[in-house]
Amino acid sequence: MEALSAWEHQVFSMGFVNTLILIGVVCAVVVIVLKLLKRFFNQKFGSNMVFFNHLINALVVIIAVFAVLMTIEPLKQFAATLLASSGIVAVVVGLAAQEAFGNLFSGISIGLSHPFKVGDYIEISGQNLCGHVMEMHLRHTVIRDTDRQLIVVPNSVLNKNIIRTTPSTGGYICNHLNITISYQSDIERALGILEQCVLAHPDHMDIRTPEEKAAGKPAARARVVDFGDFGIQLRICVWTQDAIIALYALSDIRRTVKQEFDRCGIEIPYPYQNVIIREDLENPSKESPSK
Repeated sequence: MEALSAWEHQVFSMGFVNTLILIGVVCAVVVIVLKLLKRFFNQKFGSNMVFFNHLINALVVIIAVFAVLMTIEPLKQFAATLLASSGIVAVVVGLAAQEAFGNLFSGISIGLSHPFKVGDYIEISGQNLCGHVMEMHLRHTVIRDTDRQLIVVPNSVLNKNIIRTTPSTGGYICNHLNITISYQSDIERALGILEQCVLAHPDHMDIRTPEEKAAGKPAARARVVDFGDFGIQLRICVWTQDAIIALYALSDIRRTVKQEFDRCGIEIPYPYQNVIIREDLENPSKESPSK
């Protein structure tokens, strides 16, 4: 019995029974933590961060295993050596994969802040990229552009640039339609044609509130925005569900406006110059009389 007791104290620093209790407590804590983490990730990220969830779960299990190994004397040195080696490996891997880890942390930041979600339409300023968000992963985000092509965008790019987002449900965007007419054209008639063409298009959305409709506010209002070098600049807002619909709606409206302007004699000017030649008739040049 004395030999068994001595062996027990040599092998288990906390005692055999206490070590078993510790293992049971650690297993219970791990199970509870994993369930809480799973619930947290499902609420915050849904199915977008599955890999990160598995990574955190593996990290929790590894920490629990090391905590148990450190209580067993023959394995304590092995656990310490393994832990030190894993730290060196982590440093080497981190230096070799800085860009990958940058995308991972950017993905975590996007998942926590929720600047957009799957189905939203986004525009990435400075990258000339726009489209609907199809998939969100820890390292990258997949969007479908107006040409129906899938584009994989690293999350670090999204995290560094300004993102314009149009929600997938209940959203609409304002598109400015700018047209220049000549100074000789009838402004009021041109403004009326713009408003009629916009209102007649089926993709234009009426965003007026019931109060604004009752007050008689027009659904579309064209305005004079500036006097240009070659003509008067007009602008009207075209409200559509998203940018893809706007692409085709604006094309249709421009074509209709051009046809109506031609029919009504309203000129869309192009750059030209008038050259005026003047002769000074009051003081004509005279030759000096000869002596």
